[in-house]
Amino acid sequence: MTKISRLTLFVFLALFGLLMVFDAWTLLARGYETTVSWTLYVWAQQWPIVPFLAGVLIGHLWFPNRAANKPSTYPPFQSKIPIEKMVDAERKANKAWSE
Repeated sequence: MTKISRLTLFVFLALFGLLMVFDAWTLLARGYETTVSWTLYVWAQQWPIVPFLAGVLIGHLWFPNRAANKPSTYPPFQSKIPIEKMVDAERKANKAWSE
């Protein structure tokens, strides 16, 4: 499992906590139309690229990064097939497709 530095974890949790406090404050003081979620909802209606970019960002944060010649160490993506066999199969498929 990949270790997360304590500083990174602290900054992430602090920013998330501040965002939650701000969101609660705006909800109680000014109503739901000033919350972060409402703002994102309105932006998503005005500019559909916003949810798309959010999905791309989330995908890049949560899907594992792996080297081209090494199997993933992330449990759902571990393969019992050696990487050499996968590379050979991909080359054969690409060759057959280009013919």
